Amino acid sequence: MIRIEELSKKLGNFQLGPLDLHNGQQKQEIIVVLGETGSGKTTLLNLIAGIHEPDQGRIFLGQNLLNGIPIEKRRIGYVLQELYLFPHMSCYRVSIYSLLF
Repeated sequence: MIRIEELSKKLGNFQLGPLDLHNGQQKQEIIVVLGETGSGKTTLLNLIAGIHEPDQGRIFLGQNLLNGIPIEKRRIGYVLQELYLFPHMSCYRVSIYSLLF
């Protein structure tokens, strides 16, 4: 279960939120984020995954507060449209990490 409370983030001229989201109690529930280009879909996913930290608000996964938890410890899968590396890993380290998990 993901719960978002009063989440906001400013990036340049763009302002996301404040917004609230609560996806319910189902363990296998699927959430779809739809919107026009520039509406904040990627920014929202980046905040949940830990790529960006919110300016305000809280993000919960179950009962666990994710704010301040590093991206590599959140255990959230996120497939980007473009191929990127995590900034704290080299290509070699990513390949070794993927073999371990």
